[in-house]
Amino acid sequence: LDLSASSHHVLSGGSDSLLCLWNLADAQTGLASTAAAVGVAELASQATFQGHADAVETCVFDSQSEGRIFASAGRDRSLLFWDVRTGSRPTGAVPNLHETDINCCAWNDLNPDILATGCDDGYLSILDRRKLPTTSLASAGDSAELPPSVVHRFRAHSGSIQ
Repeated sequence: LDLSASSHHVLSGGSDSLLCLWNLADAQTGLASTAAAVGVAELASQATFQGHADAVETCVFDSQSEGRIFASAGRDRSLLFWDVRTGSRPTGAVPNLHETDINCCAWNDLNPDILATGCDDGYLSILDRRKLPTTSLASAGDSAELPPSVVHRFRAHSGSIQ
């Protein structure tokens, strides 16, 4: 779950392996319907994104993209990159980034090409988006070698990173 720092967008990831983009401005302009039973506005997602093979554990906006670019990761051990302007499929992927579930990721606010991921395996990975692999998520297999986009990997904790 993430709130854009530069737009009215909210991003959510779910156990259904989907990501949903919400525009809070729609609730303010009357595009939301009111559920009479609970007195709460119901807002339909603006867009749905599909690309993960399992539950999405984390998603985060690029703070400099005005809610257009984001990354996600989860139980499929992959980090995916998205741009709302290009459709509902990922624009980039780092498959099998960790040995187990990826629990969290964070974008560097000073350099939007740098991200960090944390995982159940206790490792922290620092990635450079400019060095993304050219293989697609579907064609990538398991590999003991780190992807070229990983610029640092640290054993951070004896247990999972949250």
